[in-house]
Amino acid sequence: MAIHIASEGEHKFMINHKVNSEEFPRKDSYKQYSHMSIVANKFDERPTPIFCPKPKLLMLKLCFEEVFKLQDDFFDGMRKLSVISLSGYDQDSILPFPSSIQRLSNLRTLCLCNLRLDDMSIIRELVSLEILSIRYSHLEELPVEIGNLTNLIMLEYWNTRYGKHMRISPGVLSRLVRLEELHVVGVKDCSYSTLRELESLSRLTALTLDKCFGDVISSNLGVSSKLTRYAVKVGGVNMDTSIMETYNKIIALEVSESTPLDDWILLLLRNSEFVSSTGKGSKNVVVELQNVKDLSLADCDSLNIHCQNNIPFPKLERLKVNECDHLWHLFCVSLACPDEGTSRRTHIRPDVIKFPNLYCLDLEVLRCFTHFCIDTVEGIEFPLLREMHFSGLTEFQNFWPRANNAITDSNPLFNEKSFLSQPGSARTQ
Repeated sequence: MAIHIASEGEHKFMINHKVNSEEFPRKDSYKQYSHMSIVANKFDERPTPIFCPKPKLLMLKLCFEEVFKLQDDFFDGMRKLSVISLSGYDQDSILPFPSSIQRLSNLRTLCLCNLRLDDMSIIRELVSLEILSIRYSHLEELPVEIGNLTNLIMLEYWNTRYGKHMRISPGVLSRLVRLEELHVVGVKDCSYSTLRELESLSRLTALTLDKCFGDVISSNLGVSSKLTRYAVKVGGVNMDTSIMETYNKIIALEVSESTPLDDWILLLLRNSEFVSSTGKGSKNVVVELQNVKDLSLADCDSLNIHCQNNIPFPKLERLKVNECDHLWHLFCVSLACPDEGTSRRTHIRPDVIKFPNLYCLDLEVLRCFTHFCIDTVEGIEFPLLREMHFSGLTEFQNFWPRANNAITDSNPLFNEKSFLSQPGSARTQ
């Protein structure tokens, strides 16, 4: 029914996802369509050009393993195309571009997926192009010719499927002065010398960077303050790609204790919803967090997160800490004891630490971890906690120190001061 409706009216859509060699292309069969989606299961011969004077969009996907080449004049009959999506079976599916693509003066969007792109020099002629997306394709280097596409609004290169990483040619990014979105995942040599070209992109509002060198953390990089969406990954930090579908502001760092954090990193940390920090320098990361919802920490010896106003992270929903062999605790209420002769473990503070939005707490492989909070407080509240995963906490005693530091019937892990909004609702492992 939907296909029938789409085939009526001024804009006619054609969808054929079972094309074989005998029926593609069928002479005079596509003239009336303005939008076409074609999935080809087999071609015995290279298809002849399609004569389609009206089409604005063409989606062509090849679902067979044989290496294939479209004829050079393939696009000559489709001069009004403004959107092309070309997909192959794997990164060796299609060899060089049909040369006729350079004559598509109305082309605004080009999406390439699972293709072998040995020679992209012809792309320099597509000066009206505004969106260029390259995914899971073999490309050794982002060609210098892309610098000619000064009308580009979005540039995307995404390759997490194949082991070979692409290089970015020097001087390309700085020429794309109208760029609003830049997403590069699966590149190599992503260092400060490469990223400093971003300083020319004053319109940038969305940024994705993967496997940046550690030098970018402490480098004075003038990235646009207009960023509303970003995912920046520095060092060898592992991050699930599903995170990018959940949050708009993401940063993942591998940071040493001696590494200074530059202003552009500090700004991203303060605005980030998801933060992953690995390394001894994580204690310098957590003090900058203001809007974090999902926090993951690993391989850090000391954190001492100060509970300002007794609510350390007001928006925090998920907290994961793992593989920290010398970490004793996470939080503290004060930076010093009430007086020098009073132990912070025997002096009961009237404070109640609150985690108003935390629903998942995951603590794993913390060999020296004894308490969630180092101070003897009145209580800790987790009103929304639903999941709690504890493992490898061989020295863990309680959420905060008690007089005897023991867990007995009168000193339980959960009591009236460390409570859930719905008792028994949390799943503990």
